[in-house]
Amino acid sequence: MIIRSAVMNNAGLWLVLMGLVIVGTEGQDIVIEGENPLKLTGYSSSMITCRNTAGGEQDNLKWYGANKNEVQSYYSNALIYSNSFTANSLSLVFTNISENDAGEYTCNGTVNGTPQSATVSVMVNMPLIVTNEMAPPIQKVQEGKKGFIKCTGPGGFIVSWIRNGNQIKQDTNGTDDTPRYAQVQNGLEITNVNASLDEGTFICNVFKLGSSQFKLINIDVRVTVPPKITTPPSAGQAVVGEQYRFECLATGKPPPEYLWFKDGSTNVLAGDRYEINKQSGILIIKNVIKDDEGVYKCDARNEADSVVESASLSVIIPPKILEHMNKSGEEGNDAVLICKAYGDPIPTIKWFKGDKVIQDATATQDINEKTVVSSLTITSLTKENGGQYTCEAATQGAPSDKKNVYLSVKYKPAFDPDMASTAWTWKNAPGNLTCLVRGEPRPTVEWYSIPNENGDRSKIEEESFYSISTKYIDANTVQSILRVVYDFTTPLGDYLCKATNDLGSTNRTIRLSKANPPSQPSVTEVMITPTTADFIVRFSSVSNAPPPKRLKVTVTPPPTGRIQYFTVGVVNGRPKEVTVDLKDLTPSTSYTFEFTGESDAGEGQPKRESRNTPAPREPYKVVIRNSLKDGEYPTKYLLEWETPKNGGADIDRIEICHRRVQVLADQSPNNEYQFKETITEFVCQNALPNQSTYELTNLNPNTYYEVRIRANNVHGLSESSLYIFKTKGDQPIQTTVSSIKNSRVEPQSSGEGEDGISIGVIIAILIIAFIVLFIVVDVTCYYKKRLGVIMCFKQRFCSGSSAGAGGAKDAEKGGDDKNKKSDKQNEKEENTKPLLKTEEEEKNGKEELKEMEPEEKEKDAEKSPTIENAEEAKPAPESPKQETPKETKPEEKSPTSEAKPEAPAAEKKEAK
Repeated sequence: MIIRSAVMNNAGLWLVLMGLVIVGTEGQDIVIEGENPLKLTGYSSSMITCRNTAGGEQDNLKWYGANKNEVQSYYSNALIYSNSFTANSLSLVFTNISENDAGEYTCNGTVNGTPQSATVSVMVNMPLIVTNEMAPPIQKVQEGKKGFIKCTGPGGFIVSWIRNGNQIKQDTNGTDDTPRYAQVQNGLEITNVNASLDEGTFICNVFKLGSSQFKLINIDVRVTVPPKITTPPSAGQAVVGEQYRFECLATGKPPPEYLWFKDGSTNVLAGDRYEINKQSGILIIKNVIKDDEGVYKCDARNEADSVVESASLSVIIPPKILEHMNKSGEEGNDAVLICKAYGDPIPTIKWFKGDKVIQDATATQDINEKTVVSSLTITSLTKENGGQYTCEAATQGAPSDKKNVYLSVKYKPAFDPDMASTAWTWKNAPGNLTCLVRGEPRPTVEWYSIPNENGDRSKIEEESFYSISTKYIDANTVQSILRVVYDFTTPLGDYLCKATNDLGSTNRTIRLSKANPPSQPSVTEVMITPTTADFIVRFSSVSNAPPPKRLKVTVTPPPTGRIQYFTVGVVNGRPKEVTVDLKDLTPSTSYTFEFTGESDAGEGQPKRESRNTPAPREPYKVVIRNSLKDGEYPTKYLLEWETPKNGGADIDRIEICHRRVQVLADQSPNNEYQFKETITEFVCQNALPNQSTYELTNLNPNTYYEVRIRANNVHGLSESSLYIFKTKGDQPIQTTVSSIKNSRVEPQSSGEGEDGISIGVIIAILIIAFIVLFIVVDVTCYYKKRLGVIMCFKQRFCSGSSAGAGGAKDAEKGGDDKNKKSDKQNEKEENTKPLLKTEEEEKNGKEELKEMEPEEKEKDAEKSPTIENAEEAKPAPESPKQETPKETKPEEKSPTSEAKPEAPAAEKKEAK
């Protein structure tokens, strides 16, 4: 920062003068002290003193600048001024010297009446200092207009420009006639600013010819783009009480800010009901009122420019119904319904009854009051005209207003046309006579008995045989039920229902009749076997009586000594057919079957059928059911069938055979595969008599099989049932053991497998191989790891004798009697030992393994000198063997291990 000096103090001035050499003309009394020419540095302060050496009373001295004007004495903010600091002298003071201060300065005065002058030449050497004011580091220009980039140096310095590493010339990116860039005084001018070309860094190079001083200044040029509204606000309609949203979107650089104005006002829109987002341009008017109607202006602006778009808003006052009244009238007269509504714009009124629009209404508008009155006239009223009407006032763009108006039409009672004219009764079932009637006002109902011999009726009051219940369905409808209890003496005939209101009475008769029991059923034979009889029984539809509830079947002679009953269902008011399945009959016997329907009205007429059961025979044909023609698995298939009728003798087995076949290209009408030719012979298995499913296994994927199923009893095999299926494909072939379900099936030698070996033989080989493998593994585990089934049996049944032998040996060695255990205790301890051993237990247990080997191995051990523990073997077969205890670490000993004898040294050595 350059500090401008105004006046030097006296002490500093004398110090300067002491170092100056007096400059002047020989013999001249007025001299200028210091060098001539005098070289000064720009932006500094300096002083030149003019002195009158003659002394005495002399005229005042004066300084004249390079412009020949007298230099004035000191005044505020003066850059060059004169001041007398000592007698007979006048100093010229420079503050913040610039290149404009260079030139010749003259000091004039009078000595003894003679004018004299002295001149000094001032030369200024300006340093290279460029301030932010001279070259702002960030400068902005506007897209599409002429731009100017400021950069200037001190006096005598030259400026050149560099852009993207290249020096800018007059015709850079332009033409000679219209250069894109032009270097002008104090900067660079851009003819037509383009953001893609001109935004970025420009380098201003300030230098002086013949001098080593230069400076490179980076100027960040930013191009601004005036706003352009791309989504102007749209004109619209707002509803009073709701909110409305204006949207305004513009482009620009930097992004513009949005302001909103209304109706030419210069005041920015503001207030609690206005929500304005200056960044997104959204204006939301809350709780709209009628005064919000007008023109709204969106002003998008940035530092480059501003742009305005307008949109109008109209405000709707939603319709509101002011008046509506219920009406009433008698049948045959006219009625007028009135509805008055308000709104802006004036709403339209529609009338509805239910969902149906009524077009006959007339409307009268009042423009000033913004109201409309609609009148709906209904002539020649009928009871159908009564009910609820709806008046709807609607304006486009606003929610409608609806009010309900009720029209009451008075009319005489009218009976429901669907009311039943006959009621039925039977024993213990009262007859319910129902009277359903409408009227305005709602009528009352009375009941009258059947007429006597004179044609007169009496009003029925509630008593033992009669009861009356009344139910009000709605404001106009009443239901009355007369309940008559039937006891065979109650009169049957026409009862009278009388309905009365203010406009008159209406009568209707309802007949009470006795209901009939079910009619004789029809019977169809299904199948008669030696021990069973199957029938289908059907009843006709019932309209004047209760439907049958059950079917009674009597068999003569009775097979079980009792009557059988079957439930009769009802669907859509029609009795369902009944399947009768009679069992436990005797072969070769004549039977009479009697079928009787029963209902609440009693027992109907029976239907009798006589049949003879045949003699015993082979079982009836097996019926295959629920079996898929395309299997779900590649190597197995589930076959299902119904339990066959046994033909009068117990079935002892179900024969199931299957074979590979080829099928025809076309399927049967029942969509089943059709046999073409055989590939392999049948392979047969037997299922239990009570089975109804069987799983075939070991099948080939994607293969057709024909299955044959027959039932057998003492009289032979039944007729064959054949069925073709296909196994699932695209699965790896797997050989599986027959399922648990088939483990109960006996192999039969009547058929062989596809490779000539029966399935039973294959299963037997697999079972034997499994058993052998199990024994080999178990024996290996016994001798190597002391694990497995053999080890379990050994510890379970042999521990008692071993413990006894160990106790005897301890007694011979003088062991403590307290350490002895009974056989029962030893057996308990052995049973609680874990079957799995740790590595240490396995090592310490080698001696026990040798003692538990077979008797022959022990004898060989006695003869062999290589066995270290041969002396521990027991030569006598009948002598119980001592089981060698485990060697236990002190911290691992248990109470049971302390009672065991110490292992021999040879065993300890081996354990180590």
